[in-house]
Amino acid sequence: MGKEKAFEPIAAAMKLTGGFTLSQLSEFSGLEPTTIQNWVKRGWIEPPKDRRYGIQSTARVLIINMLKGAMQLSNIVSLLAYVNGKVDDRNDDAIPDGELYSIMCSVMKEVDENGDLSIETISKFIDEEINDYVEPFPGGREKLRNALQIMVIAHISSNLKAKAENMLSDLIQ
Repeated sequence: MGKEKAFEPIAAAMKLTGGFTLSQLSEFSGLEPTTIQNWVKRGWIEPPKDRRYGIQSTARVLIINMLKGAMQLSNIVSLLAYVNGKVDDRNDDAIPDGELYSIMCSVMKEVDENGDLSIETISKFIDEEINDYVEPFPGGREKLRNALQIMVIAHISSNLKAKAENMLSDLIQ
């Protein structure tokens, strides 16, 4: 699952350091420290332990950050809760956030290389990525598949919106 394994180098570095400090996570994600702290206060990501953000919190910050250009934050959090339940309970997760991030990146890479933005093609790439996925509970695969479709389409939408805004900016200057 997740041919790209985009999150593995991040996780490996975090294991060596015991996690990211707020300033490291802020620098790595490009988000303001106050934004990350706000997301913790709202219960969207787990609070740091011993002033360090863990693997799951970091992955969740990256996922939310990738989607916020196309979706309202409350909808992103609802989508993550749909696939992974409560933020502080790993027993209800369909997939760890780091793996979710890796699969999302892998599918987006396939879509970019293929150039076909159709739902059918996106679904095909998702199905290929989750082919070896083992459900931790009945319905886990369907939840994962549904969430990934929305996440990939939202990210593509965000990129297209940014491209359109840049094109417009070039026209009116």
